[in-house]
Amino acid sequence: MARQGKSAKDRAHHAAVAKLPCLVCGEWPVDVHHVVGWADRMGRAPKRKGWPMGDMGDIFNEMKAYTRERKRANLAAADPDGWLQHTPYHWSRQLLGSKLDYWPSRHKWQWRGKVCTGDVLKFIAAREKKDG
Repeated sequence: MARQGKSAKDRAHHAAVAKLPCLVCGEWPVDVHHVVGWADRMGRAPKRKGWPMGDMGDIFNEMKAYTRERKRANLAAADPDGWLQHTPYHWSRQLLGSKLDYWPSRHKWQWRGKVCTGDVLKFIAAREKKDG
């Protein structure tokens, strides 16, 4: 199916929005200047020299570093006893006749089709006490 052009209603709406200042900082004319770190990482940001990035790139880099360190610490603290390790990041075991998948670096697990996060050992103890 051929792609149709924008309707008159769409063009009018885009023209009206283009006249508005940035909702975050009030700058005008508006371009995508507050999401540059994300957009650039996804390959969607224009590659103009001198395009103001602000501190968004630093914020995203700090967020990535924090997440990487948190996952590393979670994985280092996880106890592999009683788990079948498919990879360093994906473990599993049987719980009450059903497979329990566990991703220790994210404190995430899946059991009987439900995905949860938190302390998997407390979950196992509670389920075994309740159903065992």
